[in-house]
Amino acid sequence: MIMIDPQPEVDGQDLSNASQALLARLCDIATEPGRRLFAVLDGARFDNLPSMLREADVLHRPLYRHAGGDYAIVVGGPWLVDPSRPALFKLSEDAVPPDDRDNDLSDEALQARAARLSDRMMTNLKAGDPSGGGMLTVSGAPPTPDQASRIEALLRIADRRSAIVFWVGDETMTAEALFRHLRSINRVVIPRGPASDVFDGGRAEIEAAAEENTAETANQRADAGEMVIFRHADPNVMMQVFPVLDEERALRLFGPADQIFFAPAPIWGGGVKRARRPAGRAFEGRGQLRLDRDMIAMIEDARMQASRRKVTAYLRDVDPATAELTDAELMDRVLSYEASGTRLGLASERAHMKWAYLMSITNGGIQDSVEARDYFRLPSKHPDDAIDDLLLDLERAAGDDWENIWSRIG
Repeated sequence: MIMIDPQPEVDGQDLSNASQALLARLCDIATEPGRRLFAVLDGARFDNLPSMLREADVLHRPLYRHAGGDYAIVVGGPWLVDPSRPALFKLSEDAVPPDDRDNDLSDEALQARAARLSDRMMTNLKAGDPSGGGMLTVSGAPPTPDQASRIEALLRIADRRSAIVFWVGDETMTAEALFRHLRSINRVVIPRGPASDVFDGGRAEIEAAAEENTAETANQRADAGEMVIFRHADPNVMMQVFPVLDEERALRLFGPADQIFFAPAPIWGGGVKRARRPAGRAFEGRGQLRLDRDMIAMIEDARMQASRRKVTAYLRDVDPATAELTDAELMDRVLSYEASGTRLGLASERAHMKWAYLMSITNGGIQDSVEARDYFRLPSKHPDDAIDDLLLDLERAAGDDWENIWSRIG
């Protein structure tokens, strides 16, 4: 199991406490000699993340390829960000960074790409960047006069969105090395069958997330399991995946990094978390990151527990009567509400929360209402949708008199 250390929080005015704590810790790291720090942001959490990163004046590049002609998939995917570099160092709009397009290019196109990359490296070197825009290994820390302000800008962009993860390594972790590694873990392989909600993505996204030269035969795919998207820019996902990894898979996930920082939502522990590479082991090979059936089962169990905690917190907010119950008593009720909803065919967390609300405010009476149960017997609707109709009709019938509606339907 990978080690995850909680990091202390500090009080802040604008940023959340977790972001304030991250800012303080990361700025300290940025000043350490020989340390490199990068961020990965989840574009799916924003309307137009690239424009926000340009406005923040920070170097950025997508971790998805432009596949299938749908640029929205690229924009909505993960983005690698180098807070030690201003946006001035980024390529022009028509330039092509390495590994961003298919490799089946003509000799002329390859020569043109090499010339662009050479120009980019020389421009960065002349501007005072000894790494040549991340393409050269350097000794000591890169120039960071504005790095702290860019880290803060990134945290302001992602604050309270569960959309940023920071990768820290030594001077050998160049931007290109981390870019290649992150591209290689955009997808993971899990056993075939019901997939955890941690992993999703349609066919076009899975293709955009793929590395180059990863063509597989049908037999190889069948043997490998199911290829799915790994949202490694989401702190909540990282908090679910890290605890189930063995040492081998942890090394594969860390790649060239030795520390990973993130701040999951309160339902996943909150605060700032630091994951550390297993001691005494270096990154060994690339290979495909694979999770076995037991790991997926542990992730699913953790998600179920988190969902139940979310339901209990929700009931505390919407039903004043729950104030009389201890946490253990309320959890027992939530488990009974969950079992009742499952018998009705409810599947989504959203639907279970609504059913728990109805069960709570009626002291379980709603499950004995024939009229209410009829909503879930309609063949034309999934129970997850039928509960919306039930709530809407109850609201229409009750108006502002919710307390008396149950005597009329029960």
